[in-house]
Amino acid sequence: MLATEAPRLVEVASADSNGSAISLAQTTDGQVFATLGPVVIRLAADGSVSTDPTWTRGIRDQAPHFDMTDTTGYSWFAHGMGGSWPEGAYLTIEFLGGGRGSDIPAEVYRRSNARWTPVATRARHFDWYPSSFGLWSDGSLLALKAFSPRFHSFGDDGEPSASEQKQVAKAIAAQKRLVVLRGKAKAPAFGRKDVRAFASLPTGQIYAAVVTDDVVSMLHYDASTSREHTVGLPAGAGVSAFDLEVRSNAADRVWLFGAADVEGERRGYVASFDGVAWQSIATPCTEAAHSGSIDDSGAAHFVCDVPRAAAQTGPALLRVRGNVVEELPVPVAPQMVVARSPTDIWVLGTPDQGRISLFHSGTTQTQALELPDASAQLFEWADDHPLDQRCMAVWIPLVSGADRQAVAKTIDALTIDGGHPELIDARVRGRVETGVVIQGVSGKHAVTAIERVVSALGRAAGTATCNQRPPA
Repeated sequence: MLATEAPRLVEVASADSNGSAISLAQTTDGQVFATLGPVVIRLAADGSVSTDPTWTRGIRDQAPHFDMTDTTGYSWFAHGMGGSWPEGAYLTIEFLGGGRGSDIPAEVYRRSNARWTPVATRARHFDWYPSSFGLWSDGSLLALKAFSPRFHSFGDDGEPSASEQKQVAKAIAAQKRLVVLRGKAKAPAFGRKDVRAFASLPTGQIYAAVVTDDVVSMLHYDASTSREHTVGLPAGAGVSAFDLEVRSNAADRVWLFGAADVEGERRGYVASFDGVAWQSIATPCTEAAHSGSIDDSGAAHFVCDVPRAAAQTGPALLRVRGNVVEELPVPVAPQMVVARSPTDIWVLGTPDQGRISLFHSGTTQTQALELPDASAQLFEWADDHPLDQRCMAVWIPLVSGADRQAVAKTIDALTIDGGHPELIDARVRGRVETGVVIQGVSGKHAVTAIERVVSALGRAAGTATCNQRPPA
């Protein structure tokens, strides 16, 4: 049913994703962000959008997989963002392009002193990253860990051995799922159970979806009493153990989003807890309900596929107020939603293949902002890195007044092992620089080869660094 009282969603920003997956996130201090790979975009309550190129500082821009000449060709998946902004935020991104055995894990960063710092997440048998966050007692930050297995050998069929798979599974099973990332509070003991999703409140409550023998139950915990008890979901709910989300902004406003198996058919599932009991909410969802968000009035918003014309299905933005489920009209196919109030709703949509758009319910903006290219921004604003044997690309800026034509002739006459110098104009921290880029050099002979190019350029060469820079 279409809502009779629906917000008007207006496009405020768009971008070519260039393969990167964009996400919406509400941090534990109540702010809303879009993350386009390593690029963080702040979304204000009035519908305004802001980003700063320096907000990528500290994100890794040197790795063997950054081996293309075109710096706009890289892409990432943003797993999420949490904590508080600007100090104390956490960001998880994953480079897209690694295959099985590529050993490119999700990267976790913590923000402090106006830059991102990597968080150590690697163990012998797995990498981990925080999949969701929650503010808890005494300002502590809780996180739910997700794990990526690490295998060290593969057979002719491309699969790890059964014994190694068993060993890795055992190591992951021994890990604590629910942990304190920041603060003095101690994570509850039930964090070692198979927690699939959770929500927490600064007053000390935790609401966790826990799986035991493939059955989902809701575990409630209160830090003030250390009391832990299970509150059953409605009989016959058949909730799936996968694709679960829990959201809460008050002890009598707790929501579970996911999927259920109903008479052998998978359907979306939504339930609410009013402080006493859980109640299932009937929805038209044909697939998992996801991207759950609760506004300050208590209304729940989420996205799922619903029946459309000609026996088709398509994504819809749904709202639940007073147990009444309504569809909110969105100009394009919705992907994610964050709702802080009935008039402050952010929606991520996909108008066309390869394009993403951000919509807001209360904006006065009349023209959509074009968001930056994530890959180009990362490399443009990266710190200067000293030369070493690990360099995959080298940037040698020309000094002011250098004769470009003379440099071009010098470069054309040079040959070096493993790479070829090229004269280009590049963007470097907000300005255009002319310089020489060398791609594909690495190893013990790299520094010698670079020194040879610098020597040939003579006084025209500035300080060489181990950087890729996007073309101007």
